[in-house]
Amino acid sequence: MPTDCKGRETVRVLLLSEYVGSPVERMLGGRVVYRIAGPVVREDIDAFTPDLVVSFGYRHKIPPHVREWGLVRWINIHPSMLPLNRGADPHVWAAIEGQAQGVTIHDTDDRYDGGAVIIQRVYRFMDTIKMSSVRLELHQYAADLLEQVIDDLPVGVPQNEDRATYHYASELDYMRDDMCNKTTRELRQ
Repeated sequence: MPTDCKGRETVRVLLLSEYVGSPVERMLGGRVVYRIAGPVVREDIDAFTPDLVVSFGYRHKIPPHVREWGLVRWINIHPSMLPLNRGADPHVWAAIEGQAQGVTIHDTDDRYDGGAVIIQRVYRFMDTIKMSSVRLELHQYAADLLEQVIDDLPVGVPQNEDRATYHYASELDYMRDDMCNKTTRELRQ
């Protein structure tokens, strides 16, 4: 088992993420036993024997049978105030719909961005900041939030399904090329 700078044992993490060198990956540091960007397979769980699987910026659906492999907890870090804005580009949808920006860490279940909420926080941004900067800031906030709970993950609270919204990546295809350069104010117009 990995140890921290004081020699204490820490959790072994299998990181599912397309973001190489993200703030989340840097925060996890020596806890990460392996990072996967593509679909996860049984051999990954067996080979690296993680205590925890963390997905962050991972666009692959995790089949239910995969989560049953081993005695491992599976969590996801999502840059929205779940259950709002499940799916793609949640920070953009929060801006378009005039909602609070935030980060949620939650257990995974059979739904995209479903599962019990472990911890979540609202983060305020000026409406003149570009979406590319909001996204990067949310990545840092995600790492900060994960650091608060990584060594002792509490039991989550079920999401309110009556409030849930979901967005597909294709819904923003009309502005995909310019989306990152827009501010919250511009997206609301």
